Amino acid sequence: MLRPIQAICILAACILISGCEHYQQRPLDSRAIILSVDNDRQTAISQPLTFSAAAELAATHSPVLKEARAEYESACALASVKTPLPNPSVEVGPRFGFGPDVLRRRVEPFGSIGFAIPTGKRLKRQDQLNCISAEMARVEYVAKHREMYLALRKAYTEWGLSLTRLAARNSVLESASMTLTLNKKAQDAGQLTAL
Repeated sequence: MLRPIQAICILAACILISGCEHYQQRPLDSRAIILSVDNDRQTAISQPLTFSAAAELAATHSPVLKEARAEYESACALASVKTPLPNPSVEVGPRFGFGPDVLRRRVEPFGSIGFAIPTGKRLKRQDQLNCISAEMARVEYVAKHREMYLALRKAYTEWGLSLTRLAARNSVLESASMTLTLNKKAQDAGQLTAL
């Protein structure tokens, strides 16, 4: 059978262990990241450039959208976890007696365990705030995606118009070169003068 002091110590150890968060290290492999980005770029170059392909490339590779998506995903991860109870506190140390009221001057050990019991709705409000922050991050991501889409649409339309202009100029250039060739032949035949 456990003594009361042992039971209290075991209970305190269980409370301390269950209330603490542990850090998990996740190192980045820079070589794998660089190879992944290079592979993504090579596959992007090999595809024909249509508007839907350009929109898909911009949606997956745009740094602005990647940043907004990462903020949204981290806000969703935070919103999916309930706000934990405050961590317990432990105080251990010596207690010294000084002054005229102390009968004996000696050192006494002391220890205490403290934990907060939430009585209000602070934790629930924090959960609601996290959900609202996740929704704001989602709206920000959608807005940035729409802005990027409209800018890409404008640039793609301008690019298409410039290709049409280039084709028209090439057609005029071919027509002018054919006219010059015919004029040169007519001049050699004596039908036209150099003027």
